[in-house]
Amino acid sequence: MNNRVILLILGVAIVAVLALVSCSESAPETVEFNLDIRNRELEQESTVFRVKNSDTVVLLITSDEPGSLHLHGYDLEGAVSSEGANRMEFVADLEGRFALALHPGVGAGGHSHDDESGGCHEPASLPEGANTPTIEVNAQPGPEAGEIEVGVVLGNFELSLTDTGRPVAEGHWHLYVDGELRGMYMLPDAKVSGITAGEHDIMIRLSDTEHCYFGVDAMTTVTLAEGAAGDSMSMDDGHGDQESLPEPEETVIGFLEVLPR
Repeated sequence: MNNRVILLILGVAIVAVLALVSCSESAPETVEFNLDIRNRELEQESTVFRVKNSDTVVLLITSDEPGSLHLHGYDLEGAVSSEGANRMEFVADLEGRFALALHPGVGAGGHSHDDESGGCHEPASLPEGANTPTIEVNAQPGPEAGEIEVGVVLGNFELSLTDTGRPVAEGHWHLYVDGELRGMYMLPDAKVSGITAGEHDIMIRLSDTEHCYFGVDAMTTVTLAEGAAGDSMSMDDGHGDQESLPEPEETVIGFLEVLPR
């Protein structure tokens, strides 16, 4: 066997190995996180849990008091008992950063999820010397059935997790599909899935780092020729009509970050 043949075989083998590695890296995984809640805080040092789009997330939760855990954006909620481990499992199909909030002493379904500001009930204020933010939005069908790809163009606005004190509006944007909050985003592009066929209203709202609303919206529509069999994020969680009930205490204990795959 001459050197040229040997090099050819080696080259084919390397390409095959790289292809296998690439496939294994891009395949969705099941990722488990242990959440140990004590005194209404997470005991672990890191309170940000990172996964990739389409990963299955398993939260194993222990707590020193009963209540419920609510994942904002996904609008998922699970009861938390103080008598053992609690489990919450879901597919991370919304990209962005989502707050994990503890509702002490309240079982799952004990509060509404209609707060569009993510917990802030005051309008956002511009830093001194800052110009009013602007936003443009475009949306189109994604490559898979039931997917919508959304992109935003921001003006006088910086995507940031914290207030840096600069003379510019900072924060993130919220995505609504047909009036339903689908996620909070720190990147200019996002993708949502599980959408039925037909025309859908897309709305973007800008919020500051404390989730207070700037009063800046952008809207568009998109039509899906093919969609999912049903909206995967719509779920009957037994809330019913609870407008007369007071909102229970909520404490944000951590964040789930869903990164592009």
